[in-house]
Amino acid sequence: MRREEKIEKAQELKELFDQHRYFAFFNFTGINVAQINNLRRNLRKSGSIVKVIKNRIAKKILNETPAAPAEEWLTGPTAVVFIKDDVGKAVKELYEFSKEAPLQFKGFILEGQKLGPEKAEELSKLSTREELIAQFAAAMAAPLVQFGRALSMPLIMLGNALTQLKDKKEKGE
Repeated sequence: MRREEKIEKAQELKELFDQHRYFAFFNFTGINVAQINNLRRNLRKSGSIVKVIKNRIAKKILNETPAAPAEEWLTGPTAVVFIKDDVGKAVKELYEFSKEAPLQFKGFILEGQKLGPEKAEELSKLSTREELIAQFAAAMAAPLVQFGRALSMPLIMLGNALTQLKDKKEKGE
């Protein structure tokens, strides 16, 4: 690779690191091209990007990025998942993929905090963005639903009383 190409690759990589807040580093040894392309396709749906990186280039630019604590993981074949927003969805996808393919987690960087590979299963249990929005909407709607029920209770009770009165009159009581 020529020097100009290396500089260009370094700039592209730095831009990716600067544009994202969450990163998953993994060793992709033993994963075939079809599997990695399938992983890329699935992660792209959640706004994440999978990139195989050159360790030498990454080491030169990593200190200037939010992923600086990951420098020790830049050994051997390394790929990075650049996660924009939905950490839960991306890590779930990676974790499920790791059950079918020989993906080995090196670690995660979340908001500048370094997490080891043992946290993969724990992170995969995080709620996705859609789940969090649904939970928030349900929590916001619950008081309104209860208020609506409280307002309708007197009408329901009146209706029940009238029905009972009607039944009594029909029976001749």
